[in-house]
Amino acid sequence: MVIDMKPKSIQDMNDRQKKRNSFAGKTVRLIVFLTLMIGITAGVFVFFLYYFSLDYAYRTNTWQDARIISQSLDVNELADLAETVSGVYETLTEEDLHDHEKKHLNKYQSVYNSPSYYGQLRILRDAWKASDDEAVFIAFIDTKHNRMVYLMDADDSENQCPPGYWDECSPDATATFMEENDIPWFDSLFADKKIPAVTYRMEKYGFRACAAEKLFSFGEYPVFVFCEEDMNHAVRTSIWFIIHYAMLITIVMVIVLIVTIRRTKKRTVIPVNEMAAAASEYARDNREGRHGAPHFSNLNIRTGDEIEVLSIAMKDMEHELAEYVQNLTRVTREKERVSTELTLANRIQAAMLPSDFPPFPDRREFDIYASMTPAKEVGGDFYDFFFLDGNHLAIVMADVSDKGIPAAMFMMLTKNMIQTRMMTGGTPAQVLEDVNEMVCANNRENMFVTVWLGILDTETGVLTASNAGHENPILRMPGEDFRVVEDEHGIVIGSFDGSEYTDYELNLKPGAILFAYTDGVPEATNADREQFGLERTLGALNSCGDGNPEAVLSAVHERVKVFTGEAEQFDDLTMLCIRYNGKRV
Repeated sequence: MVIDMKPKSIQDMNDRQKKRNSFAGKTVRLIVFLTLMIGITAGVFVFFLYYFSLDYAYRTNTWQDARIISQSLDVNELADLAETVSGVYETLTEEDLHDHEKKHLNKYQSVYNSPSYYGQLRILRDAWKASDDEAVFIAFIDTKHNRMVYLMDADDSENQCPPGYWDECSPDATATFMEENDIPWFDSLFADKKIPAVTYRMEKYGFRACAAEKLFSFGEYPVFVFCEEDMNHAVRTSIWFIIHYAMLITIVMVIVLIVTIRRTKKRTVIPVNEMAAAASEYARDNREGRHGAPHFSNLNIRTGDEIEVLSIAMKDMEHELAEYVQNLTRVTREKERVSTELTLANRIQAAMLPSDFPPFPDRREFDIYASMTPAKEVGGDFYDFFFLDGNHLAIVMADVSDKGIPAAMFMMLTKNMIQTRMMTGGTPAQVLEDVNEMVCANNRENMFVTVWLGILDTETGVLTASNAGHENPILRMPGEDFRVVEDEHGIVIGSFDGSEYTDYELNLKPGAILFAYTDGVPEATNADREQFGLERTLGALNSCGDGNPEAVLSAVHERVKVFTGEAEQFDDLTMLCIRYNGKRV
């Protein structure tokens, strides 16, 4: 089964699809649709307006003629004639009434001999000739049997409707508008009508307008004067009018369509296509690495509307993007240079810290391992260990207050100060006091460093240490769990001149393990902003048992990594572990 998927972008379309989906094509289709809708709507509106106007005019004319004629007739004479005709009409049998040859009409001979008949007929005929009516006649209605009985017809030259002639009030009769029921339908039909007239179409006569004006009633028979006007010529004229209108509106629509399309293309489609082409060239040049070439700046769009405003905005955008790319290129180069320098600084910093393990292969009294993972390219933490003489090992763990290049420089300065000072002798507290004085003497940036400093006698296992605001070390004696050493904290290095520090001693037995670290371990944070803490640190350490220092640090580092996950860390992770094995034999 093959599924024909629609193109997802203009680049995926063929020429036919591009033409169909182009702005120009959609605009042309919209204009054609709107023009057709407007033309058809206007045509329908004009047709019905013309038709109703024509219908109203004919109904009004026929009704006015009926009213004028009714005022010219003598109602009394017509009443006598109507009474005579109705008297004969009521004596006729059903056979007489349905005689197609109308032989019964000779029974109305007395009406022809009546001077009143010819007098009223002359008046009716004169009025007919003076009007535009096709037919004028007088009749009464047998509402019981729904029949129209003629009294006289203005055009009786062929005796088409002589006195007594009658028609069924059916759809094929003259008065097709009459209601098919047994009520006085003329009164009910015309009583509330402003113009008591109708227009209708008969197969024999075509379109006609008919109006009726009531003269009088006698008994159940209302008498009316009827006027009918031929509408066929007017209908033919209206048809020709509609044809000519359709032709005219078609021509106008075509002209409007051509003008609108040309204007739309000139003022909208062409400028939009020019901007689209410029955008495509701009994107292609940027992909191919050709920056700075003008694209939108070469456009010369003068439409005087939002299209021109858009082109100006695109020119400004191109100019600003060019400046942005230049600045970005310059900044990128600068960042690359800084990154290179930071990488070099990281290497220099790593080279300053002991990194070859085991550092003293011939010394069996202890095993030592340390690591530092900076939060940035370079860190402010540092560790160090070195022999002061054949039996005394100096151990340093420190944390500078800042991060990055300044902290790294401060770290290297402090590290060298501590190492140089310890070579001159003295206890850890005395060393920290002297280093503090040296740092405070030239600390314009007000930086400080926390330091834990210890000296291990490898013969006796006695560890003399002092703490300058650093994290408490963690100790494990043989057969016991790791515990935090609650030592006395002095103030951080670099804060105040004359600060004093206190020494304390730890008697390490063979198999004892000491873990020193910076605050990056317990303060490591996960995505929920929860810290690793001392409890988890102790748990990680206790899970190592009697492991060597490298295994201890690896276990702690792995626990911290699992805990923090992908969360970004803002502090260096520095650890040192030493296992005392006892004096050499």
